[in-house]
Amino acid sequence: MLKILGALLLCLSGSAYGFCLAGELKDKVRLLEELNRCLLVVRGEIRFANASLPEAFGTIKHRVGAPFGELFGKVGDTLLETPDMLLSDVWEKQVRQQFEKSVFSKEELDWLCAICGQLGYLDREMQLNTIQMIMEQLALREKEARAKLADNAKVYRCIGTMCGILVALLLI
Repeated sequence: MLKILGALLLCLSGSAYGFCLAGELKDKVRLLEELNRCLLVVRGEIRFANASLPEAFGTIKHRVGAPFGELFGKVGDTLLETPDMLLSDVWEKQVRQQFEKSVFSKEELDWLCAICGQLGYLDREMQLNTIQMIMEQLALREKEARAKLADNAKVYRCIGTMCGILVALLLI
């Protein structure tokens, strides 16, 4: 009876691990969508409300939830408090703090640090064009993440379950 219970727990833990891996892929897609919405709000604030970049970042914290609402809010607050700091430095520091233990790989985290660092020194029109370019890059990354999700999510769940069953069979 104890062996059967142990085998069942091994099967369940393998399945849970596979579902966790598939969930990480889904979280990555969700985060990329949310970042796209944040940039859309920033673009609207700059274009229509004629807000500066720190002000536009500050409004996002009230409109968007965690983690990007917090990220943009902290960056905006820091830039308003210390205007002599460069956006690229503040952005990179906050991104690395916020997302060091997230679903993003090191390469994706480096890209995330680099994208908005380009905004701080440009005039209004160039900022809008840069945001548009970033949104296009983000759409490509989101498309890749969706394709990876479609291809691998079911595989991760099945392999997790099969590994759990295999380990249970080996131990019985």
